[in-house]
Amino acid sequence: MAGHKERPARILNGVHLVFSMDPPVRVERDETAFMAVLHAHRGHPVEQLIRAAARDVGPEPMILYAEDGYVGGDTICLSPLGALVVDFCSGSRYAHTTHEHLRLQDLTRQTSWMIATAERFLRLDRTDLELRSVYGDEPIGNLTGVRKQIPLTPDFLAERIAQARSLHTLPGPSLANTLSHLSAMAPRAGDPDLLDAVVEAYTRGLRVDQVPQVQRALTSALTHLAANLADVRPLETLVLVVRDFVEGGGDDVARGNAIRFLEELFVKERRVRLKEELVRTMIAMLQASSLDVVENVQAFFKTHLDDTIHALTLAFCNRQRAGWERSTVTSGRLVDGRKRRSDAASGTLIRQRILQLLLEEDRLLPEMLDWIFTHDGGATQRIAVDFIDPDKTTRIAERILKNLRSRERGVQETAIHFLGAHRMTAAIDPLVDLLLSPHLCRNRSLTEWALDTIGRPALNTVINRLGSDAHYETFVRRMFNRHDTTTDIDFERLLSRLSQHYGPAFSSSDPSQIAMLSHYLNVDAFERLEDLSRWDRRRSIVFYGRLMGLYPDPADVDRLVELIDDCAPGSRTYFLRMSVQKNLFEDPGLLPLVSRENARFLENFVRIENQIPQHVILARLREFGSGARLDIRDPNDVEIYYLYLLQQSPRMPDRTRYLTHIAEAARHLFPPMKSYCKAFSISGDRIEEVGTVDRDRIRTLIEGLPQKTTRAERLRKLILESGLAKRERNRLINGLSDAIGIDVSPFNSVEDWTEALIEGIDFEFDSAYRIVPFVVYPVLMRVRMNHRSEGVLSPLADYALEFAMINHPEIGKTFDSGEIDLILDGLNDLLTDRVYEAEQELSEDVFPELLDRHKDTLGKFHTSQWRSTVKQLDRYVEDGRQRDLFDTTIETMEDYDITDDEAAALLDTNLARLVAVVLAPQGAAGQSRDRDLLSTHARHREFHQVYDAILRVRNLCQLKRIYREVYLILQDTISYASREHPTKEKQSTRLEGGDNPSEPTRPAYATEKGYLKYARKELGKLTKLMSDFVLERALADRLQTVQSEITKLRQVVVGSHQILCVPNKDVSIIYRSWPGNDCNTGDIKQILCPDGSFFKIIADGHWKGYFTLVELRRRNERAFLLDVLNFSGLRMDNESFVKVLMHQIIQTAQAEGIDYVLTSTNDVHLSNRDYIRRAFRKVFPALGTEQTFGLINEPRANFQSLQPNLAVAWRKQ
Repeated sequence: MAGHKERPARILNGVHLVFSMDPPVRVERDETAFMAVLHAHRGHPVEQLIRAAARDVGPEPMILYAEDGYVGGDTICLSPLGALVVDFCSGSRYAHTTHEHLRLQDLTRQTSWMIATAERFLRLDRTDLELRSVYGDEPIGNLTGVRKQIPLTPDFLAERIAQARSLHTLPGPSLANTLSHLSAMAPRAGDPDLLDAVVEAYTRGLRVDQVPQVQRALTSALTHLAANLADVRPLETLVLVVRDFVEGGGDDVARGNAIRFLEELFVKERRVRLKEELVRTMIAMLQASSLDVVENVQAFFKTHLDDTIHALTLAFCNRQRAGWERSTVTSGRLVDGRKRRSDAASGTLIRQRILQLLLEEDRLLPEMLDWIFTHDGGATQRIAVDFIDPDKTTRIAERILKNLRSRERGVQETAIHFLGAHRMTAAIDPLVDLLLSPHLCRNRSLTEWALDTIGRPALNTVINRLGSDAHYETFVRRMFNRHDTTTDIDFERLLSRLSQHYGPAFSSSDPSQIAMLSHYLNVDAFERLEDLSRWDRRRSIVFYGRLMGLYPDPADVDRLVELIDDCAPGSRTYFLRMSVQKNLFEDPGLLPLVSRENARFLENFVRIENQIPQHVILARLREFGSGARLDIRDPNDVEIYYLYLLQQSPRMPDRTRYLTHIAEAARHLFPPMKSYCKAFSISGDRIEEVGTVDRDRIRTLIEGLPQKTTRAERLRKLILESGLAKRERNRLINGLSDAIGIDVSPFNSVEDWTEALIEGIDFEFDSAYRIVPFVVYPVLMRVRMNHRSEGVLSPLADYALEFAMINHPEIGKTFDSGEIDLILDGLNDLLTDRVYEAEQELSEDVFPELLDRHKDTLGKFHTSQWRSTVKQLDRYVEDGRQRDLFDTTIETMEDYDITDDEAAALLDTNLARLVAVVLAPQGAAGQSRDRDLLSTHARHREFHQVYDAILRVRNLCQLKRIYREVYLILQDTISYASREHPTKEKQSTRLEGGDNPSEPTRPAYATEKGYLKYARKELGKLTKLMSDFVLERALADRLQTVQSEITKLRQVVVGSHQILCVPNKDVSIIYRSWPGNDCNTGDIKQILCPDGSFFKIIADGHWKGYFTLVELRRRNERAFLLDVLNFSGLRMDNESFVKVLMHQIIQTAQAEGIDYVLTSTNDVHLSNRDYIRRAFRKVFPALGTEQTFGLINEPRANFQSLQPNLAVAWRKQ
């Protein structure tokens, strides 16, 4: 009976049940014979029935599921309306079941189990089974190519087709009943002509006005027809009919059935174009006035939100391209019998309902938030204010607060209006920050209105941060007078709160506390708190509230009082204002960075920390202390750099003059630093090169990422100018037009097709644009695989990066953070993990082809390996039984399909057995006959492990990782063969990786015993396949740049034993006067001279000095001129420092081919410090003089040591 199929003669209880008995196709080693394959989902009601039937006749069964890859029997029999299929597998415990291994007891038990299942199923009530769980989504009938279940005679079938074509002549009730009967018969018969006739009958029936009962019957039958068909392509013509039926009004139940019919099509349809059309149809129905219709449509979107959220976002953001409007307005019924009032009205209603739906699900995408708060449409902004509650929806507050710092027209104003309208307390601090940033605040009065609208919750923050600023005094006083109602009560409670918090020993009347409060309020000394005015009382409440929050320990308050006493009298107010913004004792590096004696530094620190987060300021100050360069295009960096300069010296010019210098420097283009200008640290007599982060380099890298503004131009260039073949270009255009739903057939040229695509694609919003990389990337991958085209490397990298940034918008946010470590981490993440995730997702369509190529090439290589081994093994086989066994095994191995992992494993096992038997150790010594052959076979088995892994890969990342192992094993094999058996006859052919630098050429391939022969042609293919992994090579330079900057950032170059010399090309050279009285102070021309290099000397984070190195030329000779050397306060002997510094300069000169290191013959030009001049001449006395050296590049500058006669400190031997 093995292999016999039990075909039922009738339908059991109205549900078709199919029994089959045959060995399963897939069996694991640990499975028993008492098992069945169930063609239904896990947890199906029939599963327990089958298990109970098994227990009636034997032990607990093993139930396998078809969804896991198990298929029982060689034929799956399906019913007319879908079936419950149970394959009772009469198998054995062997890994590869065949009919010869069947046992009688297994067959008997399986038959009894089948009969018991049928008996239990006869008693099953069909009402216990839900329709979808019974019929499922499996393909049915001739529509998908399987056998008919109900044979119909040609005459009977022709009669039914004719009946379906004449249904429009019947009255409504008869039409509904007959059409329901034919709808049940059409899938069972599996005849395409009958199905087409039924679809045409539905088209005519739904276009005619019917009574509600007939509408309900027709739409219900139509829904069941769609549920019973797996291939719904014949129903495509009904989409427009059903859409018009729903929009035309009528019975709500019937329209609900019609919407469920469209949902069935959406679930089963695989074509992107039709799915997009169905979504647009559903979006159009959101403007219906019937609540039942709207609820049904919203239920559809909630069920399939993952698949439709991008379409909903696009519909909300761009009505013109969402497709919900008709091109012309007809005079008939459109939505519930009413004519649309206007496009704007319907668009607003749809937007409102989309927004309501996504708010309920809390699934607003960043693109929608961008559009809401950046679009300059009043209607959209009103919708946002009326519908969005920021307290109940995530991402809203984050989006709004980000827009506060936008400089685009209308964006900041919309955000401020939203914050004020919703009274968002989370926006109090950002609004105050905006007020304190005049270069960002576009509308000060609107910002003050928002804070005033928030009212009392914002009062303390406003008083604390703006109360001492005369610029905002009017606003703060007005807000205080309007919203303050509890100052007297809060002041009375203040003393008890302080006693409870700090203990009874704390006294607010203590002279130290009175003095501290008077410094904070900036008022004359007073004796009691009660003597303060009402305004100062509120400020006292704010001060002590902040103090208790930041310094809960009384000991910290005492330490703070001591710090204030140690401050200079003029800086105590500023120091206190800073101390109530952040706990000074939490960060051990904070106090060393702030100078209590420098009142100007503290004043500006307090001002800047109201605009920039304090941790950003401190981190950037540390970077400047380690030699980082000023980013002159970043206004925040300009502000922090002025703080750094104030930290270095209180003799700095005022901020107005500093900003004037910055503005002057910004008008010029700074030349790049020389390649030999590298930072280095000096520790004793040891010199070590270090790096400083290059912010310009990072900015260039970010600007080089694909931008939204260039999307259209990149696509146009890809289609028209990338050199794609005509076939590939047409494939690309057709793929984009089908995926996005753009009809390009009216156009006749490639240029017109391209412009039509670009006009139809919404490049602005990621939700609409993300389909473009999905279409373009596989096409370019196939071009790369088939033609080895180098021109597609850059577009491939761009689209992968772009898709990664769309999927991970948080990476783009780090670029605006201003924190260099976050920016570098974001870039590193984008160029590694995130972009390879995007590559894996984008290449899913082309990955099977790529994998097949690897399997084919590696399989041929694998085959040539084992055949070579067998050929060498043949000469050791003895006649007789061993020869027969050998020949039989080889014949079996030739029949194995090694693209299957199990067959490849069997082949490897058989080959290992042959080698073990034929080359068994001989004699007393136990030596093998051929040690080289054993070694060769061992290497073949190593390759088989990797090849077996290739057969099991499931994605591109696994393939890359395993392929690298293949590459290394082959290199090792070549090396082994050449080392053990060298030859000089042939040149070596190297297997190179796509992203690795070439290594020295290995010896030639060996051709004697011990060399593992393989097909040269297949090896060449293997070499080419590795270059299909193009992303690593395309991104290698960018990634190397980012990781080198990360390395620089992580280098810690601080400590008393280290001195740091850092090259700079910024405005620092203007302020050389306070590390050394330089007569060239303020000369910006020296910054612009390409030949001049300016080095800072930094110790313990402070600028201790500088030296200037100028490159000179004289005909074919080059020289370094040490123009100025000034330093002071170094923890190193002067002569030792000069000696080590000059040693580094000389080493650089030797490396760059410089002929001389020169200085001025007048020691006064070298330095204005006697101890430096004496130390220099003692260590490096003049070796002579040279003339006629001068500057080469333009513009030139005046360097004080550049005289006609120059002293030689070193010359090339």
